[in-house]
Amino acid sequence: MREAPAYRRGRRPVPHRLTVIPGGRNRAGQRPVAPQPGRRPPPLVVLFLGVETFVFLGLLTIALALRAAAAYWPPASLPPLPVMTTWVHTGILLFSAVTMRRAMAAADSGRRFDIETGLAATALLGFAFVAGQSAELVWMFSAGFAPASGGYTATFLVLVAGVGAHVLCGVFWIVAATTGVVMGGRTIPVSGFVRSCAIFWYYGCGLWVPVFALLYLL
Repeated sequence: MREAPAYRRGRRPVPHRLTVIPGGRNRAGQRPVAPQPGRRPPPLVVLFLGVETFVFLGLLTIALALRAAAAYWPPASLPPLPVMTTWVHTGILLFSAVTMRRAMAAADSGRRFDIETGLAATALLGFAFVAGQSAELVWMFSAGFAPASGGYTATFLVLVAGVGAHVLCGVFWIVAATTGVVMGGRTIPVSGFVRSCAIFWYYGCGLWVPVFALLYLL
């Protein structure tokens, strides 16, 4: 006679975790991991992203008000923005969401090697975006885009730097998650590493889209 599941017997089921199996290796020479079902993100991540949403909504509202009151956007006194270069940076960031999705799918199915490569590729693409936007901001400062130049430049620098800081934090988080998976020999909760990191990363990618459209295209 088949044994009833744990929840039918009145026992609380054991929460699933992404477990790096100490022994055994797959064909790629990597230790496999146990498959992982979906879980909700930690409350602290949701709370942080909620606060960040209100902050950026306020900044975007200010930018929209300045845009409505300005005769020229950007102001005619400022040099033209490097729109084509920023398009390249945007493409890099949006493609990193694809590599993060690959890491998420690998975490759900227990493919350890794909988790590592997906997270590493996402971190490299995110770092490339931050490096490119940082170089762009340095050029803007040298060209006269100082915060004291007016409301447009101040809002521009705060929004671009804010998204860059979010992506940079995501890069550090990915490095920590990748290091934990590569080290192996211990149990890693997906909700605390890969899944939460992915939610944080997707938020940053989505946040950049309205910022880029408002500051560079409208």
